[in-house]
Amino acid sequence: KEVSILQILEHPNIVRLKNVSVKPNAIYLELEKLNYDLLTFYRKTKITSNIAKKIFIDCLQGLDFLHKKGIIHRDIKPQNILIQPDKEGSFTAKICDFGLASPF
Repeated sequence: KEVSILQILEHPNIVRLKNVSVKPNAIYLELEKLNYDLLTFYRKTKITSNIAKKIFIDCLQGLDFLHKKGIIHRDIKPQNILIQPDKEGSFTAKICDFGLASPF
């Protein structure tokens, strides 16, 4: 179910599925690499109000996209929000882990 959901999602605030490998006893998902989860980012960064707003807006944009696609995540928590810093000193927050996600 997670693979079928990730295959239809393409949005800047949703982690991107790069590849799927099927082995006899397991399915492996290759996702884009991001540097931090939200909890690690929080511990390493002084979170100003502007940073908090950016994280919140990124998450809301991702959730809005999911809901417009008819998908509910059902497991939003700091470990499922990933942060990717960019070269300009900003960052992007992305939603990951669609193991509990389902259509609504």
